[in-house]
Amino acid sequence: MCPARRDHGSQHKKATHGCAAGTGDDQVYFRVSGTTLLASTLRKVTDRQLTITGPITISGGGAVQVMQVALGARLNLMRLGIANGNNVSTGKGGGIDNSFGTLAITNSNFADNSSSVSSGGGNFSNERGAAASIKSTILAAAGNSSGNCAGTITDTGYNISDDSTCNFSATGTKTIPTPDFPRLAWPTTADRLRL
Repeated sequence: MCPARRDHGSQHKKATHGCAAGTGDDQVYFRVSGTTLLASTLRKVTDRQLTITGPITISGGGAVQVMQVALGARLNLMRLGIANGNNVSTGKGGGIDNSFGTLAITNSNFADNSSSVSSGGGNFSNERGAAASIKSTILAAAGNSSGNCAGTITDTGYNISDDSTCNFSATGTKTIPTPDFPRLAWPTTADRLRL
């Protein structure tokens, strides 16, 4: 028999405590809503395939970057809020910095994230050679004149941005200057606004 607390420990590693080694994709589901305040940037995502599903907002509290995606990693984000991230160390992606990984974002919100570089992508940065797609997501209120996005991003439709830095152009996508998106309560996503 493999107790749940021991099974969790063997998901990524070899067999331990009589529990089989984990196989397949890694998934994190939040069954609660609200905001999680980070004291430091989340551990860099290095997984072959990781999916994180909300509804929850992850906040950098205006002091730390929220997350990074490493070379070769694949990250799927669904129904998440990424807020108040601040990258002062490398100046890229206060919300998320995708460094040569693969990132897919669906039905999520990015607001009030900033980077220390004016073109660093306050909410999101996609390094050259990385792959990123965004669908039904709101990006707004990037701080420090850094713009919402940096790098090439695939717009798969129905996104909303308050600036043109994401170069969105797919069906249903809108660029609306200075909307008041940070005041929208979760689970407001682009597909629910019907602008």
